[in-house]
Amino acid sequence: MGKTIYAICDFETTGLDVKEHYPIEVGIVFTDEEFNVLDTLDRAIEWKDLIADIKENDMEWPPKYREAYSVHQIPATDYVHEAASWAQGDVRTKCDRLKGKYGKVIMISDNAQFEWQFMQKFMNHEALASYAFPFHHSCWDASLILKAAGVQKSKKPHRAFKDACLLHGNLFTAHTLIKHWKEK
Repeated sequence: MGKTIYAICDFETTGLDVKEHYPIEVGIVFTDEEFNVLDTLDRAIEWKDLIADIKENDMEWPPKYREAYSVHQIPATDYVHEAASWAQGDVRTKCDRLKGKYGKVIMISDNAQFEWQFMQKFMNHEALASYAFPFHHSCWDASLILKAAGVQKSKKPHRAFKDACLLHGNLFTAHTLIKHWKEK
């Protein structure tokens, strides 16, 4: 007990403004302090208003979300069929289980402020808003450690889970390099 768990996180969203846009897909790789994988999560996130807008738009992304679609390339029909109302509960359950077994869970992202804001919107969605936020009060920006270790960020495929896995691989490499330098 008392160890740190890292939640290497990525979202795909309908845009950049947390007040007006939705996180539509979340990918998380949960690791220990050595970046060994403990668990993963890959979910499309159900937003009833967004799904209604897509259905009203003949199962296509409404015009206000098409710019984001050009980045994430998730077809609206795929999103509607994959979106899970239980996605938030899955994140909460995994975090609670890992916290109970190991300790605090800290989010890591290559765009920490963006991911943190969308995680808060995601986890405060509908019925789960009354539960405590499952992550430690900080989010680490991975770009700093990657830069310090000289690890180039991999090209992003723009699917949340694949992006989280790529970031995990980069962080594992950086951690291994830094550990090696310390041993010299």
